[in-house]
Amino acid sequence: MFRLAPSLRLHQALICTLLLWGLIACDSGASKAGEAESSARDSVLTPSDSIQHLIQSLSEQIRMYPKNPALYIERSYLLYTSGDTPLAIEDIEKAMQLNPKDPEAYYLRGFYDLVSNKDTTAEAYLMKAVEFGSENPETYYSLGNLNTFRKKYSEALKWYKVAMEKDSLDPGYPYACGMVYYQQKNYPMALNWFEKALKLDPYHTKSLLQFYTYYNEVRRDASKATKYNNLILATDSLHPLGRFHKGAEIQEKAFLLKRGGPVFDSLMMLAIEEYTKALVRSPGYVQALYNRGYGFYALGMNQEAMQDFEQVLVSDKYHARSYFMMASIYEYQKDLENAKKYYEIALQLQPDFKEAEQAIAELK
Repeated sequence: MFRLAPSLRLHQALICTLLLWGLIACDSGASKAGEAESSARDSVLTPSDSIQHLIQSLSEQIRMYPKNPALYIERSYLLYTSGDTPLAIEDIEKAMQLNPKDPEAYYLRGFYDLVSNKDTTAEAYLMKAVEFGSENPETYYSLGNLNTFRKKYSEALKWYKVAMEKDSLDPGYPYACGMVYYQQKNYPMALNWFEKALKLDPYHTKSLLQFYTYYNEVRRDASKATKYNNLILATDSLHPLGRFHKGAEIQEKAFLLKRGGPVFDSLMMLAIEEYTKALVRSPGYVQALYNRGYGFYALGMNQEAMQDFEQVLVSDKYHARSYFMMASIYEYQKDLENAKKYYEIALQLQPDFKEAEQAIAELK
């Protein structure tokens, strides 16, 4: 449930903080500092500039005004988004030294530890941000996440609700509350919160996905599950999960028919097309690759199937069923040595894999 980067609101807040510090820069007159901050702001807001160019621009400002914490905060954010977390941490800690009571600096420092799975230190920094009066809803959302993963659900809900108080228009916060109830299998409360998220944003994909999951896995209501999946695809035509769900639905219909017939072949090719669409934006999507490979296998397209199963193993080298399917193809090709080898790997990875055990026994 963790967000991979601070929200746009945080970015805007950082820019505002940067401008504020331009008025009270420590080393220089207010006018010079204001000019510097204006320059930094213009750089930040230029869409065509690359992140690296923005970092360089901020570095120049820092050389001119080395005691301005807002510049370090903004550069830290950009360094993190560019993938350089260690330097981002150096910058945010410098900002904290210069202004020991800046809640945004403590939020970011906690966020960096949060995404690095350093929960204890992350919580300490986030609580400091709260202590210093953070108005950033992501501070409270992050504390909610921490407590959700610890299964301290009451505490998680408390923090998510504070996040909603800070920003009542973000559907992510009621969605997070819904996930707390969903994990506890309190489905009526969960769906109520997902509905609240969808009232704020009718195209909130995560909430639509949870409705799909509920009707598909809990209620076993295929028609309602399909309804929500169609809403996902109406929102995002190449949503990987939406396309995967559609492919799985079509593939399931195909397997109700006799293999080899024209309707079976047509449906299986449609399923394969859906899995391919799912893989457009998520090339390493293991289950989509496996299901597509199985579809190729069902159509006798063994070379294509083998390529998909091999690709699955690039992402997940412990995927026992891919080894099993590769072994099946080798067996069909009369390559019994490789067939036995791959069946044995599948059985080693999954000792209760009865089909693999039986296939080894039947090899001649």
